[in-house]
Amino acid sequence: MKPYDPDFVGDVEELLEKAIVEEVGEAVWRTFEKAFSQLDEENRNLLEKHLSGTPNKQLSMETGLGEEELKKCLVQIKRQLQQSIRKDLRVRQ
Repeated sequence: MKPYDPDFVGDVEELLEKAIVEEVGEAVWRTFEKAFSQLDEENRNLLEKHLSGTPNKQLSMETGLGEEELKKCLVQIKRQLQQSIRKDLRVRQ
């Protein structure tokens, strides 16, 4: 059997790697979106504004929470999101 051209093998390996990275990226994004959608609407909106770069001071004024209370709330929301993602990943394994 004739050995494969090294350039061909390299091209195939590169395409395979790109396909795997893309598929994994899509799976991670789907998992995040699912977990994000499970947050209640108020927490989703707050986290979305936070992740979009809205300053905590402005979020504090909008929510009526003190800045320290807001930070604790954001930590709790992120923790809920993280737990949901981990739970989903454990189920898939």
